[in-house]
Amino acid sequence: MAAEGGNIVRFTYTGEEVIPDDVTHVFVDVKTIRGRAFQWHQNIVEVICHDKVEKIEEEAFSGCPSLRRVIMRGVKIV
Repeated sequence: MAAEGGNIVRFTYTGEEVIPDDVTHVFVDVKTIRGRAFQWHQNIVEVICHDKVEKIEEEAFSGCPSLRRVIMRGVKIV
């Protein structure tokens, strides 16, 4: 697992694309993170939300055992 060390794989999420399985660090560039957007992504360690991200829908990060940090400065609704 990525959380145990290894390569860092960065990815910018814009809401439409399929998230590769090997991604470890995500930058979110949407206003709303849809429900289950990152569900079951085993290697995601960190998610940084753009200041304009306002809402995170239900179970967006469920089943992400390696997730250690989510930075969400502008988020108003979770």
